[in-house]
Amino acid sequence: MKKRLLSLALVTAVMMAMMPVSILADGVSVMEDPKPYAYSNAKYVEDDLIIGGTEYDEGLLFDMGYTGLSNGGTSVVSYNLDGNFTSMSFYAGYSKGDERNAELTIIADGVVLVDEDTYDCTSIARQVTIPVTGVRQLTFQWVSDSYDSVWYGIGDIEFIPADTAGQTGVLTSDSGFQG
Repeated sequence: MKKRLLSLALVTAVMMAMMPVSILADGVSVMEDPKPYAYSNAKYVEDDLIIGGTEYDEGLLFDMGYTGLSNGGTSVVSYNLDGNFTSMSFYAGYSKGDERNAELTIIADGVVLVDEDTYDCTSIARQVTIPVTGVRQLTFQWVSDSYDSVWYGIGDIEFIPADTAGQTGVLTSDSGFQG
């Protein structure tokens, strides 16, 4: 019986060591922010990401250059949140390339949270917070009518874990939408 308990404790310790966690200043462990699992004309950037003239340490860069579509390009990134978070916040906007506007659509488990919110290529990055309580799959889709390379980005991405007391997800944006 002791061997079985010791084996179970060892397996649990190994599994816990493999889980992505970070330690906050007060010693509380929280799950690390998830990374995207699916990309289409997009990439994860760990440094030198500039959105609306501001540099961000990391984020996503979406390329909406010509992809064979008659109306320009589409770029998509999906996350598996597995219901572990209540909200997500980030800064979004134009990064580089052809100076064209783009539209951002955000979909959570097939439900559209943000529907074709237009971003101007001459504006500063917008801060956005979206509710993701119980969401398993979160998808970002940028669309532009550009036939040249136009890049929009999402930086300073932060997820609020579902176990954070008193947190509720509220959809907000510098552009005025709220849900």
